[in-house]
Parts: sequence; structure tokens; C-alpha cells
Amino acid sequence: MSELPLTVLVHDGPTARAYLELMRRAGWQPRHIVVMAYECIPGHGGRPGRWIPVSDWRRRYQLWAQEQLLMHWPRRIRARLPAFYEALMSGLQQWHPVAPEIMDSILSPACWDQYAGRVSPCAVSSLGDPRLEEMLSRESPGYVLFTGGGLVPPSLLALEKLRFLHVHPGWLPAVRGADGLLWSLLLFGRPAASCFFMTPGLDEGEILWRGEFDPPQFELPSPTGLDYDTRYRAIFSFIDPLLRALALSRLLEASHGLQTLPQALAQGAQEGEVFHFMHPELRDRAIDRLF
Repeated sequence: MSELPLTVLVHDGPTARAYLELMRRAGWQPRHIVVMAYECIPGHGGRPGRWIPVSDWRRRYQLWAQEQLLMHWPRRIRARLPAFYEALMSGLQQWHPVAPEIMDSILSPACWDQYAGRVSPCAVSSLGDPRLEEMLSRESPGYVLFTGGGLVPPSLLALEKLRFLHVHPGWLPAVRGADGLLWSLLLFGRPAASCFFMTPGLDEGEILWRGEFDPPQFELPSPTGLDYDTRYRAIFSFIDPLLRALALSRLLEASHGLQTLPQALAQGAQEGEVFHFMHPELRDRAIDRLF
């Protein structure tokens, strides 16, 4: 394994796991994985484990509880809709020949030690938690891969010796913002992804790699009996994470493991368009383009 000058900031879920799994299969490992243990899981409320008096045990319970929540839908789709899941895996093999094996690894219980020699859980209330900033401030010079969990505060982006990397599922700067994969399909007929340095602006940082992908072809069982909400969840459980991980893999290959980065492409502040989450009717039209 070749070590990358990279810290992966893990917001548990399919996307973070896809990044790490494709790195491992390509012979790369980050120097450090920081797994955020949320005291209040974003988007779900509640404070898991607040009744556990010992901090180490409480953190372990928090990690378990957030895995159950954040991995719920991909695991549920695989268990409850096997024919649909098999059709998804068959289609995704157009992007990666062993996509089913990759997804099996992603859906397994978390085992972060297989991806890096150094793994640190960090109890946080949010990305703006001072405990997270303190931990990252001790990192050696290099890069931090952001894997989700909210908006990165300027204080983290301003840390000395570190630059935050993000992968956006859209061709920057043309498609910024939310639902990037669906907007790309609706507007351009093809999914795309861009790797870039993060700045306080939304998807406005310097671009390091960007590319388009052929739309995968899914032969769904007929009749599917699948509502649009289920298909939408499937996109962000399987298709979007693999798309982002493939884009990161292309950057790692092109930069020899982040040792010789390509010349960054600056984005003009007035370029492109910032998109929001799609209205359900428009979302369903985009989903029909994919399935």
C-alpha cells in the first residue's frame, strides 16, 4: 500500500465508504481517518448514548447508532428489493467491473482499520465543533477529504498546512449545488463529477479534475413496483457514491497519489449556476432519464 498525504474526514455512509474502498483496491491508503461520532446525528435529531456515563463507551455507541441510521436505506434496499438491487449492480458494472463486490464491502459493518494504519474517532456536535478543529490542526501538511455532514465552516478551511478536497457530482462550474447528478442528467443527458479545493463559496474552488461518465443502463424487473422515493434513495445509496469515488480515483491516478497535482482551474465567481434540491415532479422526470 502507498500512503497518501491525505486525511479522510468520515461522515459515515455510502459515499465515505466508497472513497475508501476504491482507494484500497487501487493500492492507496490515507495517512489518517477521522471518524466523526455525532452527539446529534445531522438530519435525524436525538442524542444517542447521552445516558451512558463513560465517554469511551458513549462514543462507541454513538458510532454504532449513526451507522445504523446512515446505512439504513442501502441495506434495506438490498435486503427487501433483491431483484432491483441486482439490476443496479449489473448496470454499475459498466462503470466498474467489480461494482457488486465494492457494494458488498460498503454495506458490511464498518471496519475502518482495513483502510488506514491510523484511525481516530472524534466526538462532535457538528463540523464546527472545536474538538474537530483541534484534532485537524495537529495534522501534518497535506489534504483533507470532505465526505459530507453539512457545511464546512471557514475556520476549518483556514487551517494552516491543510487543503480540503471535495468531489461534486456535476461538471463545475456549470452545475453547482444540490442534486448535482440529477441536474446533470436532466440538462446534459450525462452524469459528471468534479474534484476541487473547497472554499467558503458553494462549489466555487479551484478544479483539479472533472469528467463525464456514460449513463449506466439498468434493466429493471417489470413491473418494478418501485416508487420514485425508493429510486431516489437508491441513487444516493449506490450510484452517486460510486460516481464520486471513481472521480477521486481518476484524480489520484493523474496526480500520482496527490504528489504532483494537475494545474488547478480557477472558477469565475459569475460562472455556472447554483441549483437547489429538485421539486418532486422535476426530480421524477430526471429519475426516469436514469431508469
